[in-house]
Amino acid sequence: MSGDWVVLTDDRKKGLVEALRVRHRAYVEGSSSLGVFVRDAFETIERKQEEVTQLLVKIENAEPADEAVSEVVVERLPDGGLRLTVGEEERALIAKAMDRYHQNYLRHPQIIREMVLIYAFAMFDGLVADVMRLLLVHVPSALRSARKISYEEALNFPTREHLVVALADREVQEATRLNAVDQMRYFESKYHVDCLALAGVPAAALQLAAYQRNLFVHNSGIVDVEYARLAGTEKAVGSRIVLHDDMVKDHLSMLRSIARELVVGLIGKFSPE
Repeated sequence: MSGDWVVLTDDRKKGLVEALRVRHRAYVEGSSSLGVFVRDAFETIERKQEEVTQLLVKIENAEPADEAVSEVVVERLPDGGLRLTVGEEERALIAKAMDRYHQNYLRHPQIIREMVLIYAFAMFDGLVADVMRLLLVHVPSALRSARKISYEEALNFPTREHLVVALADREVQEATRLNAVDQMRYFESKYHVDCLALAGVPAAALQLAAYQRNLFVHNSGIVDVEYARLAGTEKAVGSRIVLHDDMVKDHLSMLRSIARELVVGLIGKFSPE
């Protein structure tokens, strides 16, 4: 860096704006891919549920043999299929096993919804952390604070650039320990971009969705006292959160809107005139 290394030159602004665009584009692509995955996953689950249901119906409505069956007989049919001849006890066991298998598919939609919520927040958190780091590296003046480092620490870095990156990484680590709402307030306080207001998202909505994600990751989706307070629900503490399709879609749409307004707001602020 030459001259005043904290001066925000037009070249730095251009580099920052382009980096923000590239990072947001990657987030959008990942979010879109997640949507395709969800659609395909539910189509597969529905198809499998129907297949197992049809098998259960066949087993339960199988015609009884003309005489008692002493052992299982397997016949291979010309069309490649199989015909089983079993006793009533074996038929009941097969039906029970198939019913348990069917129950798995009934649980899959909830599992998918939980996975989607967790992964959507992981992508959002990654974007937020990367945007924080890009801003601090391209705008070193944003690192100014009352905090100090020793000469020994500073001299461990071969160049100013390395020092800036290390300080940026340290601040990002600390900022990303904040809850989701306070992370958004970080951008409002430091860069005057209120992405929640721009996206029309109440802070309470983001806080609740993030807390849901945390409960699925750390508490198996079990409602605790804090969640009951945030949700304003009478749902018993200790019960499990049930996600519905509309709820997950709303959460994903909310995260995309916040991400878009965050990046668009920052690009508008730092674009060279």
